[in-house]
Amino acid sequence: MEYQKITFSILLIIFSFMFSCKNLSDDFKNETEGFLERVGEITFALDEFSTFEFYNAKIVSVHGKELLANLNYINFSLDFYDVEQGKLFHRIKIGRGGPEGIDDVQGFWFHNQDSIFIFPRFKLHGSTIVNWDGNFVDKLNPPRIPDIPGGILLNHLSTSSTPTFVLDQKIYFMRYPIDNRFIGEDSFESFGILDLKKNLFEFYEFEYPSVYRGKNHIMEFYTFSGDLMNDSSFLLSWTISDSVDVYSVNESGISKIKSFYASIPEFQVPNSNSSFITPEMEKKIKFESFSYGAITFDPFRNQIHRLLYLPTQYEPGRHKKENPYLVTDFLILTYDDKFNHLGTTHFKGGIYDPRVFIVGKKGLFFPRIGQRIRDLKEDEIVYHVFSGTN
Repeated sequence: MEYQKITFSILLIIFSFMFSCKNLSDDFKNETEGFLERVGEITFALDEFSTFEFYNAKIVSVHGKELLANLNYINFSLDFYDVEQGKLFHRIKIGRGGPEGIDDVQGFWFHNQDSIFIFPRFKLHGSTIVNWDGNFVDKLNPPRIPDIPGGILLNHLSTSSTPTFVLDQKIYFMRYPIDNRFIGEDSFESFGILDLKKNLFEFYEFEYPSVYRGKNHIMEFYTFSGDLMNDSSFLLSWTISDSVDVYSVNESGISKIKSFYASIPEFQVPNSNSSFITPEMEKKIKFESFSYGAITFDPFRNQIHRLLYLPTQYEPGRHKKENPYLVTDFLILTYDDKFNHLGTTHFKGGIYDPRVFIVGKKGLFFPRIGQRIRDLKEDEIVYHVFSGTN
């Protein structure tokens, strides 16, 4: 009898485990299904000056070698990792304060080995240029701008999903409004250019898509993502718009040249139109809404990738301390450079941090640092690489 009880208990545990795995898998054979396929894994070894939070990273090329450049906020350095070897290849220490340093680092642009731009938080004033050896080259001191705090607070962005880039002696940057006055307007000055030759600013407006007009959404739904498509085109993706805008970037500034549909039939605009939203209500809206994340151009395959977070039923007890963008399922919508849809890939939530995926020669690099990963190590960061063909 005792033997039968033990056997029954073991079988019950096994069936419970199998059932829980089936719920977690959602009929996925692996962590994804769809257009993109997993083609590799890269592990980067970390030292005592690094963490696995590569929140502002991009692939660059130095003498034909593919390097992952990461802005190390903890160490105040720009770290370069050999993609083939998975090891730290080079580190540029960023000066703190003073005539050749920077107060609070936010972003970077690797122009070439002689000109590496380091941008401070929320502004371009005080940006520095260093070379590969870490030597100071120049410091930007553009004119102050009327009607903004101190004449320098641009609310300038320089992140993985809203990069600042340099072309033909001009710095192109995106910015968010400084306060809530833009809500209810049709557009705001969200794109700027700093002409390095003339040392002058120019500002341009982005029009809100029609889904924003006449409604008040939570603040996060007013954000956007962008990427340089080539030397003359720029992509702009709004958080709750099913279309992507394409802008021309040239000597005369920027101008919208077209929009293309980049969504799925099931997409629904979130309903957050309320006069008063509590933090709990806001979190519920984020979990239970479709919303778009980063848009990225893949120059190696001439593809456009757009991130779409999928809604999931909000459970206060389970989700209270979780970031919705780290645990919900998401899609990657892939298009060619003529804006034709190539395919869609469904990713399980909780495995990767989709906010900071990057593009390399081998494919899309997704860091395996999802909020439900329990075996994270302090001395490495693991990327799974996915790719799809035309």
